[in-house]
Amino acid sequence: MYIKRISKEPPGTPAVVRKRVRAPEAHREAILEAGRAGVTHGLLMRHFGSKEQLFLMAVPGPRDLHELLPGPPETMPERLVAYLTRTLRRLLEPVGPPESSEGTSPS
Repeated sequence: MYIKRISKEPPGTPAVVRKRVRAPEAHREAILEAGRAGVTHGLLMRHFGSKEQLFLMAVPGPRDLHELLPGPPETMPERLVAYLTRTLRRLLEPVGPPESSEGTSPS
């Protein structure tokens, strides 16, 4: 039986054996950088444990709401909505120099 050599290396070159590297932190970083593209649910759960943990790793910033939004627990929902509204407005603002505003008054 004849087996065709698929390698691009010239005949007689020793085959390179790739060893699996166990680097969970590097794998987590690669998943975060890829934005989950082409990653299975099982792989995400293996590296992050839950959707909440994946979210916490993917979103930069403070992790404790009490540090982020100090105040009484009763008003936390309102403060959280206000914070998220401000953050989304900032993210949705146009990037680059503002257009000329000559002749217009600020609103």
